Amino acid sequence: MKALAERYAGALVDVALENKQADQIKQELAAFAALIRESAELHAFLSNPSIARAAKHSAIEQLVARMGASRTLRNYLFVIVDQRRAGMLVEIEQAFSRLLDARQGITQATVTSATELTAKERAELGAALGKLTRRGSRRMWP
Repeated sequence: MKALAERYAGALVDVALENKQADQIKQELAAFAALIRESAELHAFLSNPSIARAAKHSAIEQLVARMGASRTLRNYLFVIVDQRRAGMLVEIEQAFSRLLDARQGITQATVTSATELTAKERAELGAALGKLTRRGSRRMWP
């Protein structure tokens, strides 16, 4: 299943990078995957092979419009539903995030501290990591 999710995610990474929409698609796909995780009914609806594609497309159309998401995401979700892969959307979203980060040269890291870091300590850590990566620090803190 992981290889299949990565194949579908890789196709979206290619499109997102080609259209210069990588960050936008990453956010939109994450938001849609969150809807799937939060709603067992939505997950079941999109994953159910006995429900007509047109009904699923209509639901996706409405959700994407309500989210203000791109046509690229809408079209991609149509393909996922048409290929009966909607049950894998959460895995596809996770694979997309990993693959996109890898293609953009981004490495995820977790910093664990015994106590809450001060703003100064976070800034110093960000500067040190920026020097190591020669890119400067990106958004590192929630």
